[in-house]
Amino acid sequence: MEPKWILRLGKDRVKLSKSKDNLNTTTSTTLNSYYKKLESPKSQNELKAFVNELGGDVVAFAITSMFENADRPTFAYLRSILNRYQQQGLTNLAAVQHDNDVYNGKSVVVTGAKPKIPVYHLGE
Repeated sequence: MEPKWILRLGKDRVKLSKSKDNLNTTTSTTLNSYYKKLESPKSQNELKAFVNELGGDVVAFAITSMFENADRPTFAYLRSILNRYQQQGLTNLAAVQHDNDVYNGKSVVVTGAKPKIPVYHLGE
């Protein structure tokens, strides 16, 4: 029996990150359903390559983000998102979520960081 974090896409195996079971189930469902929608074997292979390089959770997040934000979600749109992640070196889900918030103009609150406010003394 294979562990739950192995996802089968065609004949190839793709390892997903080991995280909570519900995240893996959601990731597997998202990846499998999108993979089946792709008609081109070239696109399917490209999706597998992205999963191998970035991780299944990152690719699943990008797919979900694409459907939420794009007027016309296409594989080319998904490719542009995933290429941006690669160029910025984002390979974990937390970094990708932060990048997505910043990219879409959502306010991001950094905890524990205090703004640097200059202190001026009278006579300066």
